[in-house]
Amino acid sequence: MCEENKGARWSSMLNCQTFTRSAIEELDFHSRTGVTVINDCIPAMVDIRCAAIHDQIWYEFIIGFGFVGNIINIFIFTREEPLRNSCSLYILAACILNLFNLGWGIIPALYNLDQTDPSTYVFIYCKIHHYIIHAPLIMSRSLTVIACMDRYALCSNSIRIRSFSDPKVAIRVIVGIILLWPIATVFLPISYVYHQGSCGMDPSFSLSWAIYSVIVPGLLTPGLMIVFGGLAISNRREL
Repeated sequence: MCEENKGARWSSMLNCQTFTRSAIEELDFHSRTGVTVINDCIPAMVDIRCAAIHDQIWYEFIIGFGFVGNIINIFIFTREEPLRNSCSLYILAACILNLFNLGWGIIPALYNLDQTDPSTYVFIYCKIHHYIIHAPLIMSRSLTVIACMDRYALCSNSIRIRSFSDPKVAIRVIVGIILLWPIATVFLPISYVYHQGSCGMDPSFSLSWAIYSVIVPGLLTPGLMIVFGGLAISNRREL
């Protein structure tokens, strides 16, 4: 290797990088896409492998508890009595979307720890992967927010507001949410570009995506849950 790189000593950074990459591939570690080795070879190998093991444990934890928790919720909320409750319908729909998101989002991420990320060589996968992850996720968050609004409506003194807390209304809202967000987030497949074996967001979309991420999932979702949860508690005390 030293001879190929025209270096007499092992201290050459190019030799270190080449050795590290070769060793990782030889040991079947499959270094991640986009990782650049800039330090000594042995620490770099250890860091990459430790990061992969850490992520694998974390992903397996999420999959295990996520699947079990959501399946239990689905079992509970598909019983006859909860199906008559509008809030239960929102939670049930959110749990189903969460299961889909776990399957499409976490399992591929777990696969990518030891295998080449398909988004680096499959154009369509690069375009739709993050879109199919984000759309169900934002749907689930929206349904959770609406479940809080539903509890507020149920505790309201206004008959008109209480009419929102109805299973028929819940079904219409759920269908509307499922139809709305795939259209509203259609910019994601457009923003991701595939170029020379790499997949990433076009820099021209980065700022708008950052603003959207901060405002919609970051501020609006928890903010509305807190507001309507507080209003529901306040209304409940007045009853």
